[in-house]
Amino acid sequence: MFRNFKSLAVLTLTAFVCAGIFAGAADAKSQKKTAKKKKYMTEEEVVDIVKRALAEKELQDTMAKEAETVQKDKEVAELVAKVVADKEKEMNDKAKKDKENEISIGGYMQVMYSDMEGQAAGTGANWNVSRARLIMKKKLNDKTSFFSQYNANTTNQDSSQFAIIDMYVDHKLTSDLGLQLGQFIIPTGYQPSLISPKDTYMINLGQIYHNAAHDMNALWDTRDLGLRMQYKQKGSKFDYSLAVANGTGILSGIQRSDAKTVFGRIGYEPNKYWKLGIYGLSGKRYKAAAVANPIYGASAAATTAGDKDRKRAGFDFRFKKEKFTLQGDYQMMETGLPGRAANLKGKGYFVEAGYYVRPKFELTLKNDMLKPDDTNVLSKSTVNAGGFNWYFDKKAKFQLVISKIKETVEVKNDRVDSLVTVEF
Repeated sequence: MFRNFKSLAVLTLTAFVCAGIFAGAADAKSQKKTAKKKKYMTEEEVVDIVKRALAEKELQDTMAKEAETVQKDKEVAELVAKVVADKEKEMNDKAKKDKENEISIGGYMQVMYSDMEGQAAGTGANWNVSRARLIMKKKLNDKTSFFSQYNANTTNQDSSQFAIIDMYVDHKLTSDLGLQLGQFIIPTGYQPSLISPKDTYMINLGQIYHNAAHDMNALWDTRDLGLRMQYKQKGSKFDYSLAVANGTGILSGIQRSDAKTVFGRIGYEPNKYWKLGIYGLSGKRYKAAAVANPIYGASAAATTAGDKDRKRAGFDFRFKKEKFTLQGDYQMMETGLPGRAANLKGKGYFVEAGYYVRPKFELTLKNDMLKPDDTNVLSKSTVNAGGFNWYFDKKAKFQLVISKIKETVEVKNDRVDSLVTVEF
C-alpha cells in the first residue's frame, strides 16, 4: 500500500510542474498580444497630455507676468529713490546756503569775587564782572570765514565801553595753510595764545604775561593788529604760527611805531599726552621822551622820544593723562623803557598742576615767579597758589584760587579769587 501511495505522489508532483510551465507560457503570450494592442495612445492619455501642456504654459505666463511686475516695481522704486535723493540734496544745499548766510552768536560771562590783603578802607572784597564776551562769526564760503569777539563789560562807570577784542578774516589758502587779517591773538606762549581766557587754568595768567615792569598787560598785549599765518600739515606732529603786527597791542592808545613786530611760535605734539612749544617776538614800541627814572638806580637816564626795543623768547609744555595735569611756561624778556639808559632784561616762569579727586572736581596748585630785572634781586616776586576747579558741565564751572604772594621787600597783598563761568 505504501508503494502505491509513493507512486501516486510522484505522478501528482509531475502534473503540477507541467501545469506551471504551460501556464507561464500562456501568460507570456497573452502579455505580448496586449503590448501589441497599445501601439496608439488612448483619448484619455491625449487629453491628459494636453491639460499638462496648458498648465505648464499658464505657469510660464504667470511667472513672466510676475517678473514683469517685479521689474516695474523696481523701476518705480528707483525713480522714487532718485526723486527723494534729489529733493534731499536740494534741501541740504538750501540749508547749507542759509547757514552760510547766518551769523553764529555765542559768548560767555565770568563773575569774580576777590578779596585782597591790605586794601584801603572802602576797597575790600567785592563782586566784579571779570569778563562779558560776545562772539559773532560767519562762514563766507568754503575757504573764508569771519570772526569777532567783543568786550561787553560796562560795569566801570569811568571807562564803560563796548570794545573790539578780536576781529579778523580767516582765509584757507590750502587745507594746511591759513591766513588771518585783522585783530587777533598773537603767537606766543600757550596760555594766552592757545587757551581762551574763559579756560585759564587757575583764573589768572602767569606774571610773565601781566607785569608793569616790562610794560605788559594781560588783555591788550596778548593781541595785536596785522597779518597772521598758521600752518599744520595733516598727520604732522608740528604746527607753525607767524605774525607781523603793529607791536602796540590793542585798546591801549599807544602811538604806532614805524617798525613792526614779528611774532612766531612752533608747536610739537610727540604723542597724545605731551604738547610742547617754543616762541618769540622781536619789535619796537614807541615811547615818549622822559627824564631819568630813579627807580632804575644806576641805569636811570633821560631818554628821547622814539621806538624802544621789545623782545621775548620762551618755551612751554603741557602734559595731561587721565586725572593728572602738568603745564608750565618759561620766558626771557627785554624791554626798552623811558627814563632808563639800557634795556630792562628779566625772566619768569610758572608751573601749574592738577588732579581730579572726583569726576568733575579738580584740585590745583601753582608756582609762579617773575624777576623783571636780572640785576636787581629786590625785583623778584613769587606766587604760590592752591585751589580747585569744579566743572558743573561743559558750559559752566566754579573756580577758587588762594594765592600767597611773596616779594623780597614784603608787601601785604595775598589774595583769594573765586570765579563762576557760564557759556552760551
